[in-house]
Amino acid sequence: MKKKYQIQINIEDKHIDANGQLMGDAITWSLSDNMHLFVGNGWEVTTDDLKHLGIPTLTDKTDFQDKKVYRYPKLDLPRQKVDLLKDKYKCKVIRDPNKADIHIVSMRFFDKLILREWNSSISFIENYNIFKHLKDLDLLSESALIVLRDFMTQADRNSVVLFKNNKNWNASAAVEKYHDIIQNYLDTNLRDRPNHDFVLTPENFANYARLTNINSTLILDTNVCNLIDEDLAVLESDKLAEVEKMIMSSDIENRSLALEMLANCNIDKSFDVVSGIYYWNFDWMKNTTNWNTVNVKAFRKRMRKYEGNHTSQTIYSFNNYLNLLAADRKLTKFAVDTTREKLHSTFLNSSVGPEAQVFKVDLDSLYINEELTNKMIVNE
Repeated sequence: MKKKYQIQINIEDKHIDANGQLMGDAITWSLSDNMHLFVGNGWEVTTDDLKHLGIPTLTDKTDFQDKKVYRYPKLDLPRQKVDLLKDKYKCKVIRDPNKADIHIVSMRFFDKLILREWNSSISFIENYNIFKHLKDLDLLSESALIVLRDFMTQADRNSVVLFKNNKNWNASAAVEKYHDIIQNYLDTNLRDRPNHDFVLTPENFANYARLTNINSTLILDTNVCNLIDEDLAVLESDKLAEVEKMIMSSDIENRSLALEMLANCNIDKSFDVVSGIYYWNFDWMKNTTNWNTVNVKAFRKRMRKYEGNHTSQTIYSFNNYLNLLAADRKLTKFAVDTTREKLHSTFLNSSVGPEAQVFKVDLDSLYINEELTNKMIVNE
């Protein structure tokens, strides 16, 4: 963790003296209550991010036999599944994290623990170099240098700085010139930086400290679900058409039965089948009698990234589905092939597909790019 400061240059005509130098009252700085963790471009915290934050390695599997277990908040792990875990391994859920052998966490918990801010900070030395550049150009007055020396004296050298270069909307030519000098330096020396700061708010300091200092095993709730589901049936790829037909049935009982099958299968080992049905037929699934049962709610939480109305009339839906699978490390040849076939028979059908009048593209000519190809896995 690093301290985070903010420095603002608010340039108006009154802040530029007769020598064309910036005056001290144009510069303000403050220390944030939040602690800085890292900068990134993503919307969510990833497991790769956690590796750089001092969080113990997340294990895929562990032995729960006779162990004491602590559950963090925001888990996609319903009480029903926890009871199965306790019955199967004679483990005990306790409230004191310091006495637990195993800690169960979720990526949702880390998303709440670690806050994303809509700005990105620079290092202390990068901030220093901005003002050194202005000093070398003789653009800083003595009063401005006093403010900056005060900051340099008090600030932590290992900190980060959110630098803001502001001007009023109806700026004069002199203000525009000063603002552009700073902005040109930033664009030249600090471009292509990640977009967001990920920070820790004071109310989460204790949880973060606990996580970085535990000696217990740390495991994700999804991996615990996989362990619980090991004995459940695998929904094989040859069942896709049958289950999808049930999901799209006009009979609500048929749809509800199909949804129950999905919720009670080994989701991890059936993911390429289950995710495809869920992604492309979400609206049919909602119109069932068991949509709000405990078991189905747990299933829905597990599949929440794949929910929503996904039309086959835009290429985005196809791209998005395969990208989601790749991000989840679930991109199989079966998923790629079924998506290719759907793309060929729907979105491309009338233009270059089976019903096209002039141009034709064979299904075998459709393939995914090399980046996604390299992310494909082989079903065990």
